[in-house]
Amino acid sequence: MKARVLPLDSDEHRRAQELLPWWVSGTLDDLTKAVEPFGQEYSLYVLGAYGLVGLVFHDGEARDTAIDGVIASILASGMITPSIKFVLGRVRPNETDDPLKFQPFNGGNDTAMPSGHATQAFAVASVISAHSDRFWVSASAYGLASLVAFSRLYHNAHWTSDVVAGALIGTLVGRTVVAVNKRIRAGDRSVQVSFAPILGKDEKGAGLTIVF
Repeated sequence: MKARVLPLDSDEHRRAQELLPWWVSGTLDDLTKAVEPFGQEYSLYVLGAYGLVGLVFHDGEARDTAIDGVIASILASGMITPSIKFVLGRVRPNETDDPLKFQPFNGGNDTAMPSGHATQAFAVASVISAHSDRFWVSASAYGLASLVAFSRLYHNAHWTSDVVAGALIGTLVGRTVVAVNKRIRAGDRSVQVSFAPILGKDEKGAGLTIVF
């Protein structure tokens, strides 16, 4: 999933400044540029850090956080959100002034709804929060995810409903993955998970079934 960051000297960024003069500033330019990668590769670095802590210090909770985070990322950001993007084909705000412009089944991952960055950020945040009973951890995780979502609005890459949809998908998937895996780790045999690839002449994908 490639980042769509508008160069600060680009015509698109200047258009965003004209449309949103009350929130554009040098400080926010720097802040959004710093936090936006947490909706992409930086989120995987965070999960990698949890995995490393789990391995080095034999911390089962940290290890499980990393595993659940990777699973949630694959499901939410790798499967669900790209599929919805392809079906809806919503045009990004830096390409049109019409929020109701859709091109279904045309455009793939380069479309607006849902926001892939928001999906990823909230999937990881929800997993971290679900594995921790410390308020500051949850507040930090969701706060950073919210800044990622804001950065996508700030860069005029998404409509508000795009980042809201991404946040909801990421949170729902992340929380569900943790809940299901906790039951599996506890030995609950009533939980059944099956995964199967879908390969056809004109389509490729995967199917996931969870029964609990």
